[in-house]
Amino acid sequence: QAELRVKLKQYDAAIESCTAALKADSDHVAALNVRGMAWHWKGDAAKAVADYTAALKAKPGDAEILFNRSVTLCADNKFAEAIADLDIAIAASPNYAAAWKMRGYVKFQMGKGDDALPDYRKALEVAPKDWPDRKEIEDWLKKDKEKKE
Repeated sequence: QAELRVKLKQYDAAIESCTAALKADSDHVAALNVRGMAWHWKGDAAKAVADYTAALKAKPGDAEILFNRSVTLCADNKFAEAIADLDIAIAASPNYAAAWKMRGYVKFQMGKGDDALPDYRKALEVAPKDWPDRKEIEDWLKKDKEKKE
C-alpha cells in the first residue's frame, strides 16, 4: 500500500503508513525502504539515507536498497558514496541493469563520461529486451559514437 502511494506521489501518506508499520516492527525492511523513497521524492535526502541505512543494517548488501540509497546520494551530489553503494549492489546482483545504468549516470555526473560508457553497455547486455530504459541508453551510446567520429 505504501509503495503504491509513493508511485501515486502521495508521499506524506506513504511516510505515515510506513511509520505505523515501523511502530509494530522497527526492523521492517520494506517499510524503511519505501519510506526512504518517499523522503527522497519529498526532497529530504538526510531522512531518506537514514531509512535506507537502517534497512541495510537489517538486510546488509540488499541490491535494491543500495540502489535506492545511491539515487538519493547522487541527487545530493555525494557521488563517491553513490558509486560505492552501486559497486556493492552490482556485486550482489550482477544482472541488475538499473544499477549498471545508475553507476554510468553517476560517473557521467562526475565528469567521467568515458568511464560511464562500459556501465551503460553492461546495462544493455544484462537487461531484458523489453526494458523501458533500453532505447534511452542506446540513444546515448549512439550520440556518443557520432560525437567521436
